[in-house]
Amino acid sequence: MEQKLRWAFSIYDVNGDGFITKQEMFRIVDALYKTMGDNPEETEGIPNWDELTPEERTLKVFHTFDSNRDGVLSLSEFIEGAMKDKTLALILEQGAEKT
Repeated sequence: MEQKLRWAFSIYDVNGDGFITKQEMFRIVDALYKTMGDNPEETEGIPNWDELTPEERTLKVFHTFDSNRDGVLSLSEFIEGAMKDKTLALILEQGAEKT
């Protein structure tokens, strides 16, 4: 799972600076919602998929993962956060696969 998360991190880190910003995360999450919204069967297995907007989902990821509260996610924060929240990890992995 860690290898998949490292790969997903590289997709979300659009500018390649080693950190994921809220804007970078939102771009991917928003695209994922648009893609998966057209194919409801793809959201099977993801609890509470429709309960949050892309903006809310992005903020939830940052609230959960950004342990030092600096407003960006490092690779270690991303992996540690995803390991703790399997639903978010699944969403993030699927989002990376869609890009």
